[in-house]
Amino acid sequence: MNYPNLALGRYAEIPYIVPDAEVPVYCIEELCYVLKENAFLMSDKLCDMEMVRFIDTQLELPELAGELEKLLRKNGSPSALAGIILDYAGYGSVKERREMEQLLRESVDEEPLVKQKIHADYLYRHGKYAQALNEYAELLAHIPEDNVKLLSEVHQHLGVACCKIFNLEVAASNFHRSFMLNPGNTESIRMFLACKRLMMPEEAYIEFVSANPQWHDMSIQLEKEFGQAEQDYSHSREYLDTQTLRQQREQMNDKSYYDTVTVRLMEMKEAYRQSVNVITR
Repeated sequence: MNYPNLALGRYAEIPYIVPDAEVPVYCIEELCYVLKENAFLMSDKLCDMEMVRFIDTQLELPELAGELEKLLRKNGSPSALAGIILDYAGYGSVKERREMEQLLRESVDEEPLVKQKIHADYLYRHGKYAQALNEYAELLAHIPEDNVKLLSEVHQHLGVACCKIFNLEVAASNFHRSFMLNPGNTESIRMFLACKRLMMPEEAYIEFVSANPQWHDMSIQLEKEFGQAEQDYSHSREYLDTQTLRQQREQMNDKSYYDTVTVRLMEMKEAYRQSVNVITR
């Protein structure tokens, strides 16, 4: 496990206001935290000579200041500058630092709405589904109605995030909205049909598809995918574990059964906690 170099440098008397985030910081650890948690907000104003002077004189870290000044004079990218700061402080794991740099590279030149979408996508990719849902919902409230491409994309991503927490009804609504905004987005209507297939009794779903013949071919393809998924599951570790549990229950091996179920539930609870872990900003 990587730990930050605690008490690195000194605590500043006068704070530095981080550009874009507009947050005051008094030490290198606070600077690292703000950079990491607000990477999607950062622009090419991330690091300038004012920050270098703050690090040199207020934090008394001349070595780090010197490295940053050299890179600034070479017009170094914001992601490279942030990487130097995080690496120097040993903040987070190497993997986390590289991910943050990648997030900066993706968003630094984008407009604010796109930056926010990139951040929401980042949260989703890392299993922070509750945070991602909040970001997508906030984003939808600020996207102009004429930006149908971005609206469609956000509704689709919101639908996928809802699927991850099994809110299929809201997911289906967002997939359908995404398709209506961009009829060329066939993936959205495929996901919409998948949600309907999972939510509805078989007879009701067949009636629904029959009433919408324009989606008939896609529903046929979807059935093939469901069949393949069921076949894959029948050979998966999860299926085999479930069969073992069923046998233990049938054999009245209560202790083994309940011990295994307890462990499995704890794993599921922890996975759920991780998915809904909301960082207070």
